[in-house]
Amino acid sequence: MYGCHDTGVLSAFMCACSIHLNIMSTHTLINSFLSPFVYFIIADILERSSPKMLKTIQNNGNNSANNNNEYSSCLCGVKNVNMYNDAQFKQIPDQCKTDHNANLPNLLLTSKHDLESSNSTANMHLHTIAKNSSGRWSRMIKPVFSSFILGLVVYVRPDTCAVILSVIAFTINLKRLKFILCPFYLIGFILAISIGLRDDYVSYGSVIISPWQWIKFNVGGNLSSKLFGVEPTLFYVRRLLLDDWLNFLLLTFITFVFLSYAVYTVILPHGNSSPKVMLEVKMTKQLISIVLCLLCLYSSKGHKEIRFVHDVIPLILILYSKIILVVCELGSKFCKIKQCVYLILILTASFQWNTFISLDKSKISQWSYRGIDNSNHVNKCLDFISRQQNVTGVFLDADFHMSGGFSILRHNVSVLALNQKEYFKFGEDSRIIVNSNFISNGNNSILTLSRISDFISANNQRYLWKSIIGDSSINYLIVAVPNF
Repeated sequence: MYGCHDTGVLSAFMCACSIHLNIMSTHTLINSFLSPFVYFIIADILERSSPKMLKTIQNNGNNSANNNNEYSSCLCGVKNVNMYNDAQFKQIPDQCKTDHNANLPNLLLTSKHDLESSNSTANMHLHTIAKNSSGRWSRMIKPVFSSFILGLVVYVRPDTCAVILSVIAFTINLKRLKFILCPFYLIGFILAISIGLRDDYVSYGSVIISPWQWIKFNVGGNLSSKLFGVEPTLFYVRRLLLDDWLNFLLLTFITFVFLSYAVYTVILPHGNSSPKVMLEVKMTKQLISIVLCLLCLYSSKGHKEIRFVHDVIPLILILYSKIILVVCELGSKFCKIKQCVYLILILTASFQWNTFISLDKSKISQWSYRGIDNSNHVNKCLDFISRQQNVTGVFLDADFHMSGGFSILRHNVSVLALNQKEYFKFGEDSRIIVNSNFISNGNNSILTLSRISDFISANNQRYLWKSIIGDSSINYLIVAVPNF
């Protein structure tokens, strides 16, 4: 984003040491797996929208047209005619001057030097044509591949659009965006969406359009907040920026530098400022605006998890890296910049590594979703039940969506499970039969939260136990020891 090698290297190091990214890489695989592709798309768009790249594309187009004209002139004999002096030109027959197939070099060239010069000119034309042809293929294939990856990423995780669109909106103007969006982007995107629709049809027997279902669940009806709970508005700010002293210190630096930049750009004149400094000031403003916009967007939803802002964390770390370099540059009068950067890197890596390896049971709950740390025990119980042959029903005194569920249970039986403060019973009448090509008989059944057989409040313990005892199909119970 800054076009600075030092900022890029430092950002990569910060991402590698980030405790948030390291923990999420082992617990939220889908977010960590898609994140590199998200930033590949962002990097490709920013690279194509840079003034240098746009100028290169325009020059390549002009050079291609000029080379084609020169090649046509060479075929018509015009370029060859210009190689000769007036005396030689008078010796050319009139029909050869207009004949496209006239072999003028062989007609008039007498010296070895002239022949080598002619061959060299021809080789240069062939090399230019081959280079332009290769460049055209590169400009065709890369947009198709990039938009294809974009389509797949959006189909799997529609919320990645927020990060990509925010970066584009704050860094690229509309005129420049129209120039870089060629028809090849549309080809790759349509191909990726077609594959996603095909996967839906194969999996569920009909085209359900998974991104649209995600939008209806998380955005339209706000069902995620109703089912999974609501977190405070400043949840992301507290967890990402205020949880440890290092992030708080860097946040203080960012605030100071941002205010300094604001004063610098509003009050002070820019006549003596270098283009590099002005570009860094502009990019820092844009990056801060992007981060604030994304945090406000994600904070507006009631249901919050750190994994939702997985792709925002690298943007914050890029901003941290630039601030570190700015601070080190300001302190270069007292010591070398390289020594300052090395010192900060060592402190950052040591702090993050010490926090990661020293996690005990009390600290692990702080990093887990809503402090739930018993999912491993629940999955072990489900795995044990999956190996039994007489399973007819299961009672689970834990959040069902926080466990492996039927992926581990592997029994088509009724389940009475906890969901926050209510128990949902999924009986035989809750199942929806769907066609699938992934299994041998072609049929599959799924359970949805919109179709439940019974609903029991967690506060009504007597009715809960009455329902368990009265239901003869439930023959396995998974409960916490104190509750039992």
